[in-house]
Order: sequence, then C-alpha cells, then structure tokens
Amino acid sequence: MWGFGPAARPRHVKIYLMVLVDRREVGVAALTRMRRDGVLTTLTDDVAIAPDAAPLHLARAIALRPWIPRRAAASGLAALWVYGLTRETLVPALVEVVVPRGAHPDPPTGVPACGWAFTTHQAAYAHARSIAGVRIVAPADAVISALRTADLADAMTATYGALARGVVTPQELCEAVSRHRTGQEYKRALAAWTAVQEAWEGR
Repeated sequence: MWGFGPAARPRHVKIYLMVLVDRREVGVAALTRMRRDGVLTTLTDDVAIAPDAAPLHLARAIALRPWIPRRAAASGLAALWVYGLTRETLVPALVEVVVPRGAHPDPPTGVPACGWAFTTHQAAYAHARSIAGVRIVAPADAVISALRTADLADAMTATYGALARGVVTPQELCEAVSRHRTGQEYKRALAAWTAVQEAWEGR
C-alpha cells in the first residue's frame, strides 16, 4: 500500500517544467525575436529554452534527442557539448554516436547525412548513461572519441577543460584510450592525449 501523506513525500526533490521552443511550432521570426531579446537560450538551430528553466545539460540532452537513434549513444563533441565541455553553445555540426556490435542505424529522419555519423564500440555504449532519457557516453569515452575524429583544437581544449573541472581524471582517460585501440585514429588520439597530458602535468 502506498502512502501519500506528509511523511511519504520525498524531500529535496526539484521538478522542472521544461519548455523547449521549436522553430517549427512558433515560426522563424518569433524564435529569432525571442533569442535576440534574451528570452531564450539557443540549443540548436531549431530549438531554444528559457534561461534557467532547467539545468543546461538536461535541456541539451533533450534537444539532441532527434539525432540519437534507438540503441545508440551520443559521443565525441556532441556528448561533450551536453556535459558543457565545448566552447560552442550550439550542438556541433557533426553529431557522432556509438552503437553496440551488430547495430547499423540509419541517419535519423530530417538529419543530413553529413551532420551525423556512427561507429561501433561495445564498451563505450555499455558505459553510457541516460541523461533526460537520452543515452550519452561517459565523459572519458567522449573525450577520446573527440580526439580520434573531431577538430583537434576543439577536442584538445575540451579535454583540458574536462581535466581542469574534475569531470575526468588522467587515469580515466588513459583507460579510455586503451578501450579505443583500433584503426588509424587511435594513433591520432594517443598523440593528442599525450600532448594534453604533458600540458596538464606541466601546469
């Protein structure tokens, strides 16, 4: 039997009424005006949210949902964007996802092929977490994925920022590098991580 009296009420629970404003619902002119007037914070080209309506990482995860097929998890700079570790305020131009072995998703509807890519990585997918119902790889896996394939200036800056903010540790990144030991991109990621690690240790 469930109780709903005062004693049964959970304490310290925050409930957010999150309203995402979509261009397709309000029109381009209205969305542009609300952004210009500071009424909304831009998340993507099409979606914005009222400032302080909810934690930004939740809003970003929800805004990213159309790019993430079933049995996929956001990775690389897209995941780092959700975690607030990129310099950009908008979702990256290329959204990368990881899928488990045997999954071959089609690009999501309405998303251009040049703006979306998937790779197979069982461990990164298995370690992904759910944020607002959207699967996002762990920060260390997102960092290494970005170092493998994204613009190195953006990826290395995000890596250093993740270390500085305590989101990841050097040990976690070393372990993540060892989990991503395939293909030519591994050498690129290892070299970039080594450079960031040296800068971090010499600070």
